[in-house]
Amino acid sequence: MEPIAIIGMGCRFPGAPNPRALWQLMCNGVD
Repeated sequence: MEPIAIIGMGCRFPGAPNPRALWQLMCNGVD
């Protein structure tokens, strides 16, 4: 299998402006 590189990511999360903020919400138990 050839290696690949992920060079960008675009997402929309309810209540979070970015993936890091979403992770913080999940770690804090916010539903």
